[in-house]
Amino acid sequence: MTEPSPGESVSLEGGQEGPPLEPCYVLEVGGIRFALPLEALQRVHRIDEVTPVPRAPQHVTGVALVQNEVVACLDLGCLAGRGALPPGPCIAALVDGPGLRAALLAREVGAMTALDPLHLRPLPAELAQRLGAAARGHAVLEGGKAAAVVLDLAGLLAPLPRWTPVEAAAHGG
Repeated sequence: MTEPSPGESVSLEGGQEGPPLEPCYVLEVGGIRFALPLEALQRVHRIDEVTPVPRAPQHVTGVALVQNEVVACLDLGCLAGRGALPPGPCIAALVDGPGLRAALLAREVGAMTALDPLHLRPLPAELAQRLGAAARGHAVLEGGKAAAVVLDLAGLLAPLPRWTPVEAAAHGG
């Protein structure tokens, strides 16, 4: 059977068609795979340095300058209780949320795949408590060999301050 294109229905045994798959970008941080909708991914960029922001939530490692734009840098592993990424260069999946562009940090470039959005399952209680509105649940990825936490970008980015670059600099960013 050939691989379906993102959004294409797949034919299952017996001629039934499965639901359309949702294309996503998957990052692995702290031993957890996180999937974000491909439409939310603006680009993947290398960040060499993150400037800490005083009084920011623990999972907000700071801000970074990416192509002349200040972006908030988020550590999903820290948010999930798996510890912070060590300092140093990292890969950033740049995403746009309501009124804010942010960088989701990882050590390695992620992968593009797809998931079935109609078969989301609840997260384990501890992870659900830590991630809160930042996650919609978890789902099996295309191919059926791995699962990922499905991110809700609006929930992830909603609690973050909306700073302009000048305000970020004034706050230490």
